[in-house]
Formats: sequence, structure tokens, C-alpha cells
Amino acid sequence: MGNWKVTLGDIARSVTKTSGALLKTTKLSVALSGEESRLQKIYVDIGKKVHEIYAYGGSLGKAFDDKYNEIVEVEEKINALRTQLDAAKDARTCTACGQVTARAAEFCPKCGKAFESAAGSGTMRASSPTSLATMQSVVNTGTAVQAEASIKPCPVCGEANDAEDKFCLHCGRMM
Repeated sequence: MGNWKVTLGDIARSVTKTSGALLKTTKLSVALSGEESRLQKIYVDIGKKVHEIYAYGGSLGKAFDDKYNEIVEVEEKINALRTQLDAAKDARTCTACGQVTARAAEFCPKCGKAFESAAGSGTMRASSPTSLATMQSVVNTGTAVQAEASIKPCPVCGEANDAEDKFCLHCGRMM
């Protein structure tokens, strides 16, 4: 009877932790979307101002300085929210193509750009996050066939990658 209570308590703590993380990422996603919408509105406002200025023979000046400063402010907020969202998801976003991937990835699986490595990251990894996630899928579902279909080993280093990845997460070579 005691083991049953411990197991139930562990499950309850796990659900609480997962739902808290989901709530945090949802809030960050909503805030990010709001700031991106705000930025698009500013761009439209700039376009209208340019049209008005040129339509009436005017020149560019303070109105553009103010809008530019507003854009810089919103872009900083967007970057801060993206960083927070990536941290909450234990992920990173490629600055070249916008692909979101696991934080442990060394290269973008979509465009192959190398990520900035963390200090002292010259350590070898036993397996990639993708292979760990796939193994978890096998354990949870019991279907090895499903897992094998989603894994593609790198022809250069042998690291496991998702089937749709164009570049290896570990060595960056084209797949």
C-alpha cells in the first residue's frame, strides 16, 4: 500500500511540473505573438508616413526617428521573449533560418549553420537529443518500427537525426 501512495505522489508532482512548464511556454508564446503583431503594425505605420510625406512634398525627419526607436524597442522585446521561450522549451532557434531545435544540437538541422557553442562544450555526447527522444518513444509506445522510421543516421559521423533533417545535428554535414 505504501508503494502505491509514493507512486501516486510521484505522478502528481510530474503532472504539476509539466503543466507549469506548459503554462509558462504558452504565456511566452502569446507575449511573443503580441510583440510581433505590434512590430507589423509599426511597419504599416511607417509605410503610411512615408507615403504622406512624399505625397505632400515633405522630407524625412523626426517622425522616422521616433518610429525607428520604437522598432528597436519592440525588436529587443521580441528577442528577449524568444530567448526566454527557447530556455523554457530547452531549445534554441537558428538565427539564419528560424528553425527551432534541441539546445544540445551543434548545427541547425534545416540549414546547417553552426550554433555558438557553450563554454567548454568540446565534450563528446553519448547520443543526440533526437535519439534520446526516439528511444523514449520506443519505451513509451513499444513500437520499434515507428522509431526506426523517424531516425536517419548521419553518413559521416553516424549520429542519429530525425528523418526530415537536412543537416546532421552533431557534425553539420549534409544528409
